[in-house]
Amino acid sequence: MGRRLKAKKGRPLKKKYIFIIILVLLTLISVQGFMFVERNLEPALVEIANTYVKQMATLAINEAISKKISEDFDDGGVLNIKRSADGKTQLISFNSKNQARILNQVIERANFELLKLEKEPFEIPLGQALDSNILAQFSPKVPVSLFPIGFAKADITVELEEAGINMVMVTAYIEIVADVRIVIPFSSDEAVVSTRYPIEWHLLQGEVPNVYFQGSDGRMSQPPVSIPVEEMTEER
Repeated sequence: MGRRLKAKKGRPLKKKYIFIIILVLLTLISVQGFMFVERNLEPALVEIANTYVKQMATLAINEAISKKISEDFDDGGVLNIKRSADGKTQLISFNSKNQARILNQVIERANFELLKLEKEPFEIPLGQALDSNILAQFSPKVPVSLFPIGFAKADITVELEEAGINMVMVTAYIEIVADVRIVIPFSSDEAVVSTRYPIEWHLLQGEVPNVYFQGSDGRMSQPPVSIPVEEMTEER
């Protein structure tokens, strides 16, 4: 009598193989998810991160300027207003010494604030890239880092504008520009952070047909606003 062939029962998969299969599936799903995010959400995330970084950097720099100016402005401002014997304004010029001092201090402070932001990365909700308030509350966070590129640059500019009948407002602004790199897990981008902060202003009263402004290079130029004048008094 021939031997009967008995079908062998399949052995159940060991737990370690099940774990490996699950791990592989999760890895594939994760890779697909990352590819989806990179293709569809990366531009939106970069734009959101760019906006966040500019807002934070501008706020930090403005606060630093405000604090520094309030501390050091007792040593004098950046503008000199020269008058003739009869009180007419002849020249508005930079105080070169104070200009250099304030620029150096503000640049140093701005660089310090940017370095602080570099050490303090922040997070934005992934759901914001989908423009969904609900997902923004429950979605995972995406880390964003800021890295300064070089050093901040600063300059002082002056604007003259009419402030009423026979009145002119002379305002000195400090302008700061800094290049930064914005880094998120899927990409990076470069951005320019710029801010303009008023540091000194004078209200001039009277008629002024010709007021000239002398820049730090010693040259004189006529201001963009032509202001009528005769006798002027200054209020600050």
